[in-house]
Parts: sequence; C-alpha cells; structure tokens
Amino acid sequence: MKYKVDIVEKEEVYFIKFTLGFRIEPRLNYFFELALKDLQETKEVNITSRHPALEKFDIDGDIRFVLHSSFLSH
Repeated sequence: MKYKVDIVEKEEVYFIKFTLGFRIEPRLNYFFELALKDLQETKEVNITSRHPALEKFDIDGDIRFVLHSSFLSH
C-alpha cells in the first residue's frame, strides 16, 4: 500500500490518496489509521484534542474521514 498526502488546510483538512495493489482487500479504515500513525511520527499532524480540559491530559481529538471517490477494479 502506498499513499500520498496533500495538505489542504494545515491542522484542518488533509487529502490522502491511497494506491492499493492488485488483490489487496480495500480496508480503508485500517489504512487510514496506518497513514495517520505515520503522519504523527513525522510530526506532520497533531491529533491531540484542542479543548483545554482534554489537551492537558494528552487525549486524542475526534478524527473524521470522508471517502471522496473510489475506483475498484473487481
């Protein structure tokens, strides 16, 4: 699995394009978690909650992802 990240709005909106190989089950929620973990390790994204009460305890904020379009070659 490969992916490419385009930053639309820093700390707000990211566009991630996944390139899956032939015969790879399209489990996008799992691939999204892997990509998010990579982005956190390289400090490109911070998912800590911005709410002051949650931020001081280092609690993760809510993450939403939208499947924009897909092409399945089944």
